Amino acid sequence: MNIRVRILRYHNQRGFGLLEVVIATAILGIVGGSFAMAMSTGILGADKVSKSRTAMDLARSQVEYIKTLDFDDVVATYNTGLDDDEDTVEEADITEHTPDAEYDIDVEIDDMPADPDLLGITVTVTYRDDDTVVLESRMSNR
Repeated sequence: MNIRVRILRYHNQRGFGLLEVVIATAILGIVGGSFAMAMSTGILGADKVSKSRTAMDLARSQVEYIKTLDFDDVVATYNTGLDDDEDTVEEADITEHTPDAEYDIDVEIDDMPADPDLLGITVTVTYRDDDTVVLESRMSNR
């Protein structure tokens, strides 16, 4: 009798059915697909942050470079026209392209009407054709 019970017990056990395997595969596919989408979104976000940081670093570098120049050199280099009455910079607009053409740097130099010995520096870095970083600063002739 003992042998017969054992045989019946083994006989009643079954493996996984086709429906169970299909459902388990579908659940695994959904979880795996969600994980893959999350990873790709994270990678794209990291790339955007990296490009934004590079654009900010380029803007800071350009402002610091301009500030290392002599005041008169800035007026001469970035001047597109002088006001005939006051001999001050009206506005300068220079666009530079980085060698890989991924970033466009636009520099604007404006005079400050209240103080002729003060220049406004605006550096705009455009990247990926639609994102921009704008950095403004001042430079004095003192």
